[in-house]
Amino acid sequence: MLRARGITLNANNPQRSTMARLAVLCAVVLALNACGGNGDSAAPPPVSAPPPPPHTVGNCAQLPQAGVWEEISPVPGNGPPAGAAGEGLKWGAARVLAHPAHSGTVYVSVLNHGIWKSTDCGSTWAKTNTGRNGALLDFGTQFSMHMVATTAGDVLYVNNFQGLGGTLRMLVSKNGGVDWSLLYGDDVAKQVEFDGYGGDLSIDPADPQHLMVNFHANCIAPNVGGCLAESSDGGTSWHIVPGPLGHWAEGARAYILTRTNWLHASHEGLWLTTNSGQKWTLVGQSGSDGGILDTQGVMYLPSDQGMLKSTDRGLAWSVMAGSPPTSSLVGTGTTIYTGFVFSSGTQVLSQASQANPTTWTRITGPQMGTNGGPWGLDYDHDHRVLYSAHHRSGLWRTVTP
Repeated sequence: MLRARGITLNANNPQRSTMARLAVLCAVVLALNACGGNGDSAAPPPVSAPPPPPHTVGNCAQLPQAGVWEEISPVPGNGPPAGAAGEGLKWGAARVLAHPAHSGTVYVSVLNHGIWKSTDCGSTWAKTNTGRNGALLDFGTQFSMHMVATTAGDVLYVNNFQGLGGTLRMLVSKNGGVDWSLLYGDDVAKQVEFDGYGGDLSIDPADPQHLMVNFHANCIAPNVGGCLAESSDGGTSWHIVPGPLGHWAEGARAYILTRTNWLHASHEGLWLTTNSGQKWTLVGQSGSDGGILDTQGVMYLPSDQGMLKSTDRGLAWSVMAGSPPTSSLVGTGTTIYTGFVFSSGTQVLSQASQANPTTWTRITGPQMGTNGGPWGLDYDHDHRVLYSAHHRSGLWRTVTP
């Protein structure tokens, strides 16, 4: 099952053994220290926070007619698909980001092939991770990818899932994905198994300098096993805070709601703290890493049980009756689109009115393979383009009505 995205520590597999992994990671840390990466004291400089760039509309002259789906993967993922229907030659798209200021500009991460960028709505692509430490991303998969758009350039944050031969830590680029640095140094990594194996990241919607990382491995005692790391200066310095679980969780992500109010979402539950992690309360049966849609009054969050809804800024959550299981979502202003990664066939997406999302309908599209639902969705409002990243079935786009 694709759900089991964690490292399998199997001593019978010489290529995946714990000792082999640790040896590779030690070599990588030494190499990074030698070439300008972050070591014990070499934390990255603070992420600058200039104002967002002015809004521009790019040229997307090659878009299909509304309702037509096109597969626009820049390259195939590394390794053959399983061979199920819909799992074609181009697969491996993990996350997709539509630029919030420059419509037509799109980023996508591809299994073992790094980050790619398009400025024409996905018709043509260029690889971005070609500069310092960029090759590290080609060893893993960036299931987590987040962006802060500034006048100084796009700041990108990624994880590096199963990045053996590279690094398992989270990374940051401050020039649109060209050059990369480790997001945190050894002071954090030594407190987490496998050299600080990064899981996902949250950015404070009111302060892009305020960051939260959850890990894809257990934190080391005396820390709580499912600990988090928090930074208030864009990643220059970090401190460990307790999470709600005694272990790392699959598909987990922390969400910063306010300076002190956070959520922790995973298949194992949705938890809330209102005092920066000192006390956690279970507020939902599960939650997804697919993002929160904030409609200024109502918040929506994907979950295994269906779409979750909050009307009090994230303090209480309830499952919306009739909504499908959901792992990703995006809102257009008029429509909410959702998808569930653990699905297959021609109806892996659903939609509902954003003004009153009580009736959900399946969207008929191309045939998707096993676990072929979208890992990530995003939307270009100017061109009305919906992007859908299907790890097992490629990157797709369609123009909405």
